[in-house]
Amino acid sequence: MLKRIHITILLTLTLSACSNNPKEQVLFSSNRNGNSDIFIMDIDGANVRRLTFNNQANDSPSWSPSGEHIAYSTG
Repeated sequence: MLKRIHITILLTLTLSACSNNPKEQVLFSSNRNGNSDIFIMDIDGANVRRLTFNNQANDSPSWSPSGEHIAYSTG
């Protein structure tokens, strides 16, 4: 029997274009590239950036309280 395991990953934002204020950006998952990946964009829908690049499904992104990290599930 094959079990699916979900792992929570903490991603440190090192993108120079990213603001440290998560209230100015939207964090979301989308399958627009064939599998679920994590994206970030400005609240007006501009500057969409893909943050994950793997063959696993990446879901449930969430900001850390400081706004400097993102946690998400993969697997």
